[in-house]
Amino acid sequence: TGLRAGIVAAKTIAYATGATLIGQDVLAPQHALTALLRDGSIAASEGLRVVTPPQGDDVRLTLAVNDARRRQLYVALYADAADGEQGVRTVIDMDIDYPDHIAERVNAAVADLHDALPDRRIVVDIIGHGAGKYSASWDGIDAVGVIGDVTPFDFGADGLALFARYAAAEHAGGAERPVEPLYLRRPDVSVPKPLKQVLHHGGAERGI
Repeated sequence: TGLRAGIVAAKTIAYATGATLIGQDVLAPQHALTALLRDGSIAASEGLRVVTPPQGDDVRLTLAVNDARRRQLYVALYADAADGEQGVRTVIDMDIDYPDHIAERVNAAVADLHDALPDRRIVVDIIGHGAGKYSASWDGIDAVGVIGDVTPFDFGADGLALFARYAAAEHAGGAERPVEPLYLRRPDVSVPKPLKQVLHHGGAERGI
């Protein structure tokens, strides 16, 4: 409800002011946050754990997660763009899944990358709310770099600026994202069944 109300408020402000409204999911900017956390540009006071120290020639992937409740996570896997390209390359599209199955899917994606880059070490950084909560599931991933239970919104104005820069850059690059809530799961509500009809019922009468 809060998400829907916020989006409606943003649409109203954009309509009233003539501003351009840009749609942006929460997961993709976590790839940019990961790089800043690794090089120290943004310091995480807590919620960040280094599992595998980095090496210069690592291929780094970002497993961006966000707690979806019900023991599930919103998830996407990103990599830096290939040489000659710009932006971020999506390895696993945004989805909702259980942590153990996410680990299996990540390992399959890493295996495919190993076929293309057999001499490079591929390391997966896991960033987002739920990364720490389900850390036991990440033991099944072949090479984990850092685990950070943080998102850009945990860093105040700096995090909001990072999110805004990312959204603006993606929009300038031609990315079109809907300005709508992305729930990725079926709604709990359902159309109610019609009321039962009583055959040959003529209506109630008041007794004397």
